[in-house]
Amino acid sequence: MVIKLDNTNKKLRVGIYLRLSQEDRDKQSKEDDSESIKNQRNILLDYINKHPLFVLTCEYLDEDLSGAGTYRPGFERLIRDCENHKLDVVLCKSQSRFSRDMEIVERYIN
Repeated sequence: MVIKLDNTNKKLRVGIYLRLSQEDRDKQSKEDDSESIKNQRNILLDYINKHPLFVLTCEYLDEDLSGAGTYRPGFERLIRDCENHKLDVVLCKSQSRFSRDMEIVERYIN
């Protein structure tokens, strides 16, 4: 990840995106927050805590939804917030949590 910082050392507003697909949900017990979501959240919060210029602004969550498309309410809200300049950085545990569609990944990374 490359983040360009100016000399002011201002805090960067970070959004984290968590996703659990229906296929993953079927492999786990039906609890409120799945272990996968808890693990994703813990990994990302640990990463933010290790970077003093990061401040968590918002969490975006989609459960039981495939990463093959973009119609996911949390994802839609994340993209809208990015377009409205409410975030400086978006973190996901892995590319596949963001999207399994490489065209979508490349569009938003660039």
